[in-house]
Amino acid sequence: MSIFEPSPGAAAVRTNRVAAVEILEYLERAMAERRARPRDDLITDLIAEQAAAGALSDAEIRVNCLNLMLGGNVTTSA
Repeated sequence: MSIFEPSPGAAAVRTNRVAAVEILEYLERAMAERRARPRDDLITDLIAEQAAAGALSDAEIRVNCLNLMLGGNVTTSA
């Protein structure tokens, strides 16, 4: 199954939706953890920028992290 399938079946659509929700929930937990205990990583850097400048919303941080995850997956699984 590919996320790029032009006409996925109903089961694939459900599976993809569940996976998307799980990834976003993971990122929410990771962001909360980094706020409580900063690390030397991208999520902490994005949260620090958000606190300093208010330039990024939580949704923008999640989308940026998700795009990096998907981009890495697509380029390494082809």
